[in-house]
Amino acid sequence: MNLFPARLEAIQVHEGVSLLEFEASGTELTMVGLEPPRGLQRGDEVLLGVKATHLILSRTPAKETSLLNCLPVRCVKIVSGEILASVILAWQERELEAILAKPALQRLSLREGEEIFALFQAAELSVIEGRS
Repeated sequence: MNLFPARLEAIQVHEGVSLLEFEASGTELTMVGLEPPRGLQRGDEVLLGVKATHLILSRTPAKETSLLNCLPVRCVKIVSGEILASVILAWQERELEAILAKPALQRLSLREGEEIFALFQAAELSVIEGRS
């Protein structure tokens, strides 16, 4: 699980669906869920998480997709197995991991040291811990 601290900037709830906006190291992140995390308020510090298998790697930002979350990252290390590959990424001062199918890694022709983007759906982001 990739974890990073953030601050809750906005909450919108309508008919049991919540939209939360966070600021994490100068980057806006969006989360959609069926229930808002209990007790959280605008301004609260939280720990967010996204699974390594939910990160999508791209050479271009997600401007023309439905993905709301886009982190500019640098590829630090690639460990390729028979079926899966683990890609270690540097974002701000944090280390993230993306796990993808080996054919996807081959199609990207990714090299260590390259600047790319880590994308993920708003529904894949979760609040791991809230701190008011």
